[in-house]
Amino acid sequence: MKKLIFGYGETGKAVEQFFINNKIDFEIYDDNISNFNRDITDNLMEYDEVIISPGIPPDNVLLSKIKSQNLNISTDLDLFFRYNDKNIKIIGITGTNGKTSFVNIVKEFLEKNGHKAISSGNIGTSPLNSINKDFEYLVLELSSYQLHYSKNLSLDFGVVLNIASDHLDWHGNFKNYLEAKSKIIKFTKKNNILVYSDLIREFANYETKKNVNADYSSLENIDTPFSNELLVPFLDLIYLLDLNIENIEEACHNFLVGLEQLEHRYERIKFKGNIKFINDSKATNFHAVTNAINRSKNIILILHGLTKNIPSEELKLTSDVKKIIVQSEMKLNFNQFYGKIIKYESINEIKNLIKSEMQEGDTVLFSCGGASFNDFKNYKERGNFFKKIVNEIESET
Repeated sequence: MKKLIFGYGETGKAVEQFFINNKIDFEIYDDNISNFNRDITDNLMEYDEVIISPGIPPDNVLLSKIKSQNLNISTDLDLFFRYNDKNIKIIGITGTNGKTSFVNIVKEFLEKNGHKAISSGNIGTSPLNSINKDFEYLVLELSSYQLHYSKNLSLDFGVVLNIASDHLDWHGNFKNYLEAKSKIIKFTKKNNILVYSDLIREFANYETKKNVNADYSSLENIDTPFSNELLVPFLDLIYLLDLNIENIEEACHNFLVGLEQLEHRYERIKFKGNIKFINDSKATNFHAVTNAINRSKNIILILHGLTKNIPSEELKLTSDVKKIIVQSEMKLNFNQFYGKIIKYESINEIKNLIKSEMQEGDTVLFSCGGASFNDFKNYKERGNFFKKIVNEIESET
């Protein structure tokens, strides 16, 4: 019998190449690609397994028919764990905000301390692409979509970072989102899971074992682009990995102070005047925006994008927020905000709005609180747009 690859994005293409390499018979289906969107509803019993891409929403019509036929549904991650026979340590990372940054610096730390490591998963590439490569550690970013569909992952270590409302348009409600995220606990070896969300602990009825009891006092107040919310989980994980580094505290300190600026993640843009411009385009939900606010003073906050059904109450404004420039279609409730609110229809208006509102000592914080897809291909394109207009503002003032 054949396998069905459902969805032909990056994940589907990785599964395709894996099946070709292993001489496994398969077909491809994708709703949005004319070559692959034929009607297969009467032929579902030809397949013994469906490999689903994480972006396929649970209410997809074909998916409902696949489930009604009780076909086995797997992910590229399931395939990786099924076929991987190398002795490697696998670290799974999930959370609402900061996953990609966290994965990148864990991988970088391992490499700088003599270990072969790769990153994969939601960060942009399937682990199937690395199944025959030589490495010691796989740092796997796990989205709620991937966890929702995956069944048989086996993680040596797991980390649950912060949890807040996100992707509620996809999951349907917050309970379903929590259910997906909490699956990492059962996928991780006992006593090797670090959970930093009370919401997940309560939902999964999970009590965190005190795996790590390190004193991080010498590592406090380090000047690093890495947010404080992620600093302790990073240090906890490095200590838990037991990497046999002679002076682990010194190694962590030297690594953290040497971290480079992360693009589109609370990225300070060079500007000649006494005004800070922060590109935080990666902040696609209100929890991320709140973190950015807490790192800033004298704020002109710029919001943009699709809010994914997240309640506006989750945006926690402080007295440092003086003005909000917000896209009209976001329809947010600012009844408890007493500063100035400026609405715009087109993203192209914000340059002139910034020029008219900014003052010496301000922080212009482009921390969007929504997905970018209404105006841009992704958050990177949106962040680059903001950096471009900041450069224009500098040249015009």
